[in-house]
Amino acid sequence: MARLAPTMPDAPTKSSIVPVGEAEVDVVAASDAISDVELLSRYEALLTDDDRHRYSQQRFEEGRRRFLITRALARYVLSINCGVASDDLVFGADQWGKPMLLHPCENRVAFNIAHTSGLIVVAVARADAIGVDIEYPSPIDENFEIAQRFFSAKEVEALRALPPKVRDERFFDYWTLKEAYVKGRGVGLSLPFNCFAIDFRDGSRPRLAVEPNVDDGRKWQLDLMSLSSGHRLAVAVELPPSGRPFEVRLSRAVPFNVLASEQSGETGPSRPMAAGIEDQPAPSKARFPQCRDDVSSDCEV
Repeated sequence: MARLAPTMPDAPTKSSIVPVGEAEVDVVAASDAISDVELLSRYEALLTDDDRHRYSQQRFEEGRRRFLITRALARYVLSINCGVASDDLVFGADQWGKPMLLHPCENRVAFNIAHTSGLIVVAVARADAIGVDIEYPSPIDENFEIAQRFFSAKEVEALRALPPKVRDERFFDYWTLKEAYVKGRGVGLSLPFNCFAIDFRDGSRPRLAVEPNVDDGRKWQLDLMSLSSGHRLAVAVELPPSGRPFEVRLSRAVPFNVLASEQSGETGPSRPMAAGIEDQPAPSKARFPQCRDDVSSDCEV
């Protein structure tokens, strides 16, 4: 996996985010530090009644702002891809709580959202399912302990064979890809991390190894990118019956501010995007949502 370091313009002059094609995945990123009062007011006006209730429960200003930007970014990206006004979009959730589009539903647009400190991303594709995750890799003492508890035996052995510094980086490769796949499946904690494995052996695109009674790993495309900001970005998208692969495009946007949005213009398995984020604090063990004592499984890959 190449480490990518090109920069993106901080003040682009036009918007070139366009509807995603049949063989494309768009990942659009926004800073969670947007502070323009007029823009934030516009974002707040887009909130549904349910959103407003959840917004009012955010205790801190940082969380309130991230909540507004996340929902605005989702509406911005999906309105472009569905060809409708942003306030005409109707969202719901499936039985596992995964967000989904209720209207319009005829465009077969799958999407997923992820955020970490400093950065929010929305991934969209004309596919049956997609998942995205983003993390800022920072070594913490519990990394290998977490892997031993929750990763597959093959992944643990692969990590054990690596030097400590490389092991920490590969841990986050595994983690972001596993999160993206589980989010793409949309089944939450019912799919433990040791029920499937990520295979890096051939040195190209990561592959999914999973028991046939769990899923067909061949129908998922996994992409892993290292951004110039240091973040790891992972995408898992369900392939069409033809097996045709997707190209992943990375973009940066300020939602509903067309003079401050511009696509990076890069495609392919290694795409540059500089998020412009400074070093983030190391994640605590609580950052990992599946590290819970009540999650167990006999599944092993």
